[in-house]
Amino acid sequence: MSYIKIENCEKCNELEIERVYTADSFENIVKWSCRIKNKVIKGYIDTFDKNPPIPEWCPLRLKREEK
Repeated sequence: MSYIKIENCEKCNELEIERVYTADSFENIVKWSCRIKNKVIKGYIDTFDKNPPIPEWCPLRLKREEK
């Protein structure tokens, strides 16, 4: 099995991105949700915001083994 290192959910196939409409028509706001857990990852992401980190509750997240 091969793994890829990612910093956020952007490359995950289970990410659902939904446009959030606001009063300002120039804003491009989106909501990130996880299809597996049916949970919101981040409800308000603007165009120039950094992508949120992978949530601790993500079932696909690899846990580092403690020595």
